[in-house]
Amino acid sequence: MRLRSKVSVLVLPVVSALVLAGCGGGGGSSSGDGVISLLGNDPQNPLIPTNTQETEGGKIVDAMWSGLLKYNPDTGKAENEMATSITPSEKNTVFDIKFKKGWKFQDGTEVKADNFINAWNYGAYAPNGQNNADFFSDIKGYSDVHPEDEKAKPTADKMSGLQKVNDYEFKVTLSSPNITFKQKLGYTAFYPMPDSFFKAPDKNKWAKDKPIGNGPYSFVEYKPSVETKLKRFDQFSGPDKPQPKEIDFKVYQNQDAAYRDLQAGNLDFMEVVPPSALAGNKYKTDLDGRVLNGPLMTDEAIAIPEYLKEPAFKNPDFRHGISMAINRAEISKQIFNGSREPIDGWLPTSVPGVQKGACGEFCQYNPQKAKELIQKVGFKGTIPILSNADAGHKEWIEAVANSINKTLEGTGVKAQFSPVPTFQVLRQQEAGKQLAGWTRSGWNFDFPSPDSQLAALYKTGGSTNITDYSNPKFDQLLEQAREAATDDEANKDYAEAEKMLAADMPQIPLWSETGTAAYSDKIKSVKENKMKRVADVTSIVLNNNKS
Repeated sequence: MRLRSKVSVLVLPVVSALVLAGCGGGGGSSSGDGVISLLGNDPQNPLIPTNTQETEGGKIVDAMWSGLLKYNPDTGKAENEMATSITPSEKNTVFDIKFKKGWKFQDGTEVKADNFINAWNYGAYAPNGQNNADFFSDIKGYSDVHPEDEKAKPTADKMSGLQKVNDYEFKVTLSSPNITFKQKLGYTAFYPMPDSFFKAPDKNKWAKDKPIGNGPYSFVEYKPSVETKLKRFDQFSGPDKPQPKEIDFKVYQNQDAAYRDLQAGNLDFMEVVPPSALAGNKYKTDLDGRVLNGPLMTDEAIAIPEYLKEPAFKNPDFRHGISMAINRAEISKQIFNGSREPIDGWLPTSVPGVQKGACGEFCQYNPQKAKELIQKVGFKGTIPILSNADAGHKEWIEAVANSINKTLEGTGVKAQFSPVPTFQVLRQQEAGKQLAGWTRSGWNFDFPSPDSQLAALYKTGGSTNITDYSNPKFDQLLEQAREAATDDEANKDYAEAEKMLAADMPQIPLWSETGTAAYSDKIKSVKENKMKRVADVTSIVLNNNKS
């Protein structure tokens, strides 16, 4: 999901994996003295990296923690942050990791190898119930601490594949070769945790009251439905020192309210401009050039839960027919003013190694074929499309529903927007497999590889597999890709895996994003991370006469 650099050139890019979040009704104004506010929302869970999977929590966690790697905001490529070297064996089964001495947590203690090893073991151990546990599944001994059978008890509480060499070096042994493993190590799940976390009798209380990271900002307070406050950590060990003294992640009831506050100077950054401001390029006049534009590693789709009881919803012909009833190009033009690009597969074209055309005819607008397929299935009824109401999704979902309804007029099939109050509630329904209809699905990459999205969303038991989709042949292709000797070989396997998604269509791809972010006149320059679709907090340069 989720989710860093500096400079004055403005680019628009974002993780972390994460899942695309909603935006949410805060108020108040940004004060001076280097205090800035960013658009945020309530985190789904207390701020523990191994349990933070969605964008809103990820924004905060990424500002508070640093990892072995970071992802370049302009390119999305993995670069060393804490790591001095990460050396794989010839077949990518053993990784020797060395990192910088003297890097401090915000409580003054030093980051050592045990802080990584203990954090990863905690995240993987099944009884701890961490959302990101699956990210450790490559490591030898994972099945001992996290049995595949949910009812089985772990036979160990530590993975055998983690070996400490000294305080600043450790080795990771995988259960099988994985060419993508190194790229993952900048993701949220792999952050180190301080000793105080492991000593805390109640880990969630620790994370709510005073979480401690090793990144550029430290925690001040969290006010539900209002804001999360962070302050600059002046002893931050990284090379990119942050400028703002305080960052407030403010919660809004909708994007339009946030945009009005941005215009009024009461909000300083939002990573997406609402459709109401995109229309007719209104935002360009409103903001006097304070805008970031550029392609992002993000995409949007409609997810179809496999556990819904309606048989037609499980029928690939029905799914294909609905997909071909959606006029993606027209919606992108009318609702997003061209800031979305119709997608032809399950991955954005900005991701390294993506093969074009994976969706084939099924992502092409074809009213006649759509109607034929729907009539062939014979379903008559309503398709609810769920999304959180505290974000700018209502317009485009209604446009998608209108396209479906117009195309399929006379078939007895109708689609309609079905709002869920907040992003937090929607995520809870997804996690609990309690969705009452089809749902908006958005993705920010956790690391720059097709594996990030394909494994998380579609692998059996994947960390963000909200549809509960399972295809053993698809899983096998992902394993084959990971064991490939070269990236080119791996990408061929990923392309074959996408073909299976075309046949089953567990999610209906819609578009990737050519993002439009905006900032106030308190900010002189800022970057948005291309992969994670969030502000790179260490890149923010303030206007001295405004802050």
